[in-house]
Amino acid sequence: MSLFWRIFLLNAAVLITATALLVFLPVTVSTPVLRTEALILIAGLAATLVANAALLRIGLAPLQRLTRAMTTIDLLRPDPRPAATGHSGIADLIETGSSQSGV
Repeated sequence: MSLFWRIFLLNAAVLITATALLVFLPVTVSTPVLRTEALILIAGLAATLVANAALLRIGLAPLQRLTRAMTTIDLLRPDPRPAATGHSGIADLIETGSSQSGV
């Protein structure tokens, strides 16, 4: 699965969960917005952002490992080579980065 689709699906999971909570919980917003309603909306937004950040951190962890490995590799010494782990798109990127750098 490509990196685009992985990020899209992670974001979609967060948005679907937030939408489901809005649909199934007895939440209403009046006009003008009451203080308690505003606080609930802000808390929901904060929870959605935290969930999105956590899922993205997990989903992009292989790229973070690759970045760390590439900044510490000595190009004059071919070892150690970063392990090509992760889903197909990320593993391919790691393999390409390793072979292109002359490592």
